[in-house]
Amino acid sequence: PDAGVAQRVLVDVDGVTLHDVLLDQPQRLIVVGPVGQSVILIDGTRARIASAPCSGQICVARGWLHRIGDVAACVPNRIVLRLTGDAPAALDGITQ
Repeated sequence: PDAGVAQRVLVDVDGVTLHDVLLDQPQRLIVVGPVGQSVILIDGTRARIASAPCSGQICVARGWLHRIGDVAACVPNRIVLRLTGDAPAALDGITQ
């Protein structure tokens, strides 16, 4: 696999993984959290939270994720979408 390109989507609710699916097939997941229903879309190469019952919609604005280590979270609904794969996570910062 390409370094940094994700192969799997993990969806956690309240810290429990409810979905662990391959990223290679288009899918629509309905995930129910404490404040309602969220919709997660997978298009075959990337994933996103497409809709959520929260007021801020920060999780939806995060957009499409495609790299290992990319995360979108709906804090009010306690849903975390994470991308994983075989390669190490891409760097998110460098310090000296």
